[in-house]
Amino acid sequence: MHRTQVFRCLDVRLLRRPGSCLLVLTAFVVLVLCINNTTFWWNGRALAQPHSCSCYNKHINDSYDTQTAILSESVSLGHGMASLSGGFIFHAHAWPALNPPDSKICLSTFSSVNRLYWLPWLLQAWSGPISVAVYTPGVDYAVLSKVMQYLRKCYPLLELRVAFHVLYPKNQRPLEMTSDFDISEYNCFYHEESVRQIFDNFRISSDITSVKLPQNHLRNLARRSCDAPFSLVADIDMIPSPLMFERFDLLLHGNIQCKKCALIVPVYEIDSEEKFLPANKIALLQMLFEQKAQRYHVKVYDKNQGNSNLKQWEKANQIDKEEVIFWSLFEDFNENSSVFEALRNYKEVPYREMYKIRGYEEFWEPIVVLPEDAPSFDERFLGFGFCRSSLIYELHQRGFSFRMLDEPFLSHWGFQTTSHYPRHRIMEIKENTVRYDAMKRELQARYSITSSSQQQQKRAPSKVVQTVRQAPPPLLIIGQAVG
Repeated sequence: MHRTQVFRCLDVRLLRRPGSCLLVLTAFVVLVLCINNTTFWWNGRALAQPHSCSCYNKHINDSYDTQTAILSESVSLGHGMASLSGGFIFHAHAWPALNPPDSKICLSTFSSVNRLYWLPWLLQAWSGPISVAVYTPGVDYAVLSKVMQYLRKCYPLLELRVAFHVLYPKNQRPLEMTSDFDISEYNCFYHEESVRQIFDNFRISSDITSVKLPQNHLRNLARRSCDAPFSLVADIDMIPSPLMFERFDLLLHGNIQCKKCALIVPVYEIDSEEKFLPANKIALLQMLFEQKAQRYHVKVYDKNQGNSNLKQWEKANQIDKEEVIFWSLFEDFNENSSVFEALRNYKEVPYREMYKIRGYEEFWEPIVVLPEDAPSFDERFLGFGFCRSSLIYELHQRGFSFRMLDEPFLSHWGFQTTSHYPRHRIMEIKENTVRYDAMKRELQARYSITSSSQQQQKRAPSKVVQTVRQAPPPLLIIGQAVG
């Protein structure tokens, strides 16, 4: 039962009777106790028994009640909360995950409505809980409601494992939109095309003024709403290598002694002409050799992952005898089952530490797994530029240790070049440069960092020193944080 329904159950006429306040309060407490026995409000986790379902329905499920979906997939605007930095309203667990796995790690990501077609592919690769923050200014919230009907109907596992949160500017609150929506018109197999069609058919572009995407607000919302002690914060179009959740979960269930550690997950761009993604590290290395893959943003901004020393990570070491395995985004879930079967021997093998990053180079922005008490992303950055690197800078100043693991990686479809950048993105980077300088001055004052040491760090970044064990390393036992 929704919290607004609790108040509707209280007869307003009771307020006119003697002792009405006490009676109303007693009734409200009884209702709260009843509700708490069935549902967690904040986490939005319904305690329903898990039901069997396929992750992908090629055809529309006739038993799906569209009218019920419309009624249940609405959020009371009275429950929104203001962001810490102001200017935005958010609703955590607007569409809760009904039965997320109990785990040590959650995948946190964010998106605009028109890019939610990536979710079915994330569901294939990541079998754990997923937390998605969606930017929904104005009419985009109503469009999201229709996209949710489509996604939940076609991909039942999405309803079980993915929690959705919404965020919008205070001056662009959700708008109501009444229109006929026949979900059967949209093909479940071609989810990218279907989501784009829904977005184009129902969104009125003139209703929304140009607003810089609040990436860090969305990242923080997705991460804070993750019901797990660790989170992997990645973009929605970065696809995890298969079994990443299982192997990370095993690792984090081990003896983790370091409370200030960031585990790095490298990202690689895959040629958009390719039909398959690498399913294991040896397949990725083969694609690198054939120039069908490259390091993320290497042609755009090589500092992006430069400090990760991926040349060392790309050494085959003990995996050179593994079978090369690929998988396809364009097959349905059942077609990829043979890929996961081929990888079954690694399902019970946790990731291992390969080397430590002992130096730091400014403007480094790797994708990392962080504990829940790590610093948040700085919300002063809007649009593009310094959104991730500002957090990595703060982690470094706070004494976090950065560790490279042996085999996990993310795949990003398509080679990136600056020619793909729209003009507004260049302007946003320039604006965020000023904010980055202000952030550095604040951190220098907070942690007593001298300006001379900062300049020396920027002129001559410390050389990365790697330590690679010759024998297969033991399970990752993270030691004390390196300052």
